[in-house]
Amino acid sequence: MLAINEWRGAGCRWSGREPVHRRRKALATGESGRVPRAGCAVQQAIFRGLVQSHLPWLSLSRALSWPATGPGARFSLNLMVALTQAGGMSGMDRNNPIVIGLDVGTQSVKLIAYDPQTRQVAATIGQPLDLASGDDGSREQRAEWWIDAIRSCFSRLDPALRARTTAIGVSGQQHGFVPVDRDGNVLAPAKLWCDTSTAAECDLIMGAVGGAQGAIELAGNPIMVGYTASKLPWTREHRSQAYAQLATIMLPHDYVNFWLTGERWMERGDASGTGWLDVRTRQWSDAMVAATDKDRDLRECLPPLVEADALFPVAAAIADELGLPRDVRVSAGGGDNMMAAIGTGNVSAGVLSMSLGTSGTLFAYADRPIVDDAGRWAAFCDSTGGWLPLICTMNCTVATEAVAGLCSFSTRQGATSCWPAPGPAPPAC
Repeated sequence: MLAINEWRGAGCRWSGREPVHRRRKALATGESGRVPRAGCAVQQAIFRGLVQSHLPWLSLSRALSWPATGPGARFSLNLMVALTQAGGMSGMDRNNPIVIGLDVGTQSVKLIAYDPQTRQVAATIGQPLDLASGDDGSREQRAEWWIDAIRSCFSRLDPALRARTTAIGVSGQQHGFVPVDRDGNVLAPAKLWCDTSTAAECDLIMGAVGGAQGAIELAGNPIMVGYTASKLPWTREHRSQAYAQLATIMLPHDYVNFWLTGERWMERGDASGTGWLDVRTRQWSDAMVAATDKDRDLRECLPPLVEADALFPVAAAIADELGLPRDVRVSAGGGDNMMAAIGTGNVSAGVLSMSLGTSGTLFAYADRPIVDDAGRWAAFCDSTGGWLPLICTMNCTVATEAVAGLCSFSTRQGATSCWPAPGPAPPAC
């Protein structure tokens, strides 16, 4: 089965004034229905609960494939077990629970609230984000933009839904670098996955281990432009004060989790996009970390890796600020592609998922590391305890939107305008 997560949109702007922000929508074909990535984050929180409940009679694949009505299809319909686990409750102590998924993307933050009893999406809210771009290929966002957008989404969520919330799952754009000091302060703008200003630093890191082949032998992947590792030498050179104060290396979804809980951690799916994780052992590669900075032990800056069923309590102050119960639990979360895999049921062999957003990706589940000696695909871990071999193009729907603009049609109308159909040929695009 091919499942497609398609993210299109229109109309917002980044700081460079190019019309590249998109209002995203999700499309999954086959049995999948429609699954926004924020919904995939909901489902990942659900998956955490299913893993933790250890119920032999509940098939995970069946739980992930039962259809739901409305725009949040392919959610598990046996969510109550997951919710009681994720909410730290026993039995059905809380009536009518709600699970919330957050997706911190390049173009917007999205919130989805799901009601497992009615099997309906209770609310979907989005807030566009700016993107600072430079002629050198830099692409950056400020972490406070994400937090302000999350606050905005929660402020527009019905207080009654907030009061029923039991768990939150966070999905985030991969590979970004959020430098954080010992007190939890962000030291500089976050360099993103689409930042290509660090291409030279990729070569420097790989050169220290014998080139791309050495990196693959050590960790399963070469250091590709955009990967987190290359951003550290760049920061050391161009933002030396921030680098000197660096205490914790965070990815975008890690920082959101930190803001929600006050705790620092990283999960292996998103961590495998840093360039430092040995995907074969699912542990940090000391050699690759050392190659990034031979004069500093960056292992001290890497947060602990947590298992797929990890849950953390929301910080009381954040719960009060957002109008949530203080017993809400936050799942480990994951990168956007890892969440899309869960949301499209790609947690066992036989499903191929395509995600069309600012970037375009194609990926499948594997029960063992799938490393290519030539580095022709990304040998990532997934966020369920397996692996997620993936291929990617950095420029996807920006190109389709540009073509749509040149041809004077909307990408929403592309299927009817340009797709072969019986009858007279449609106007040329």
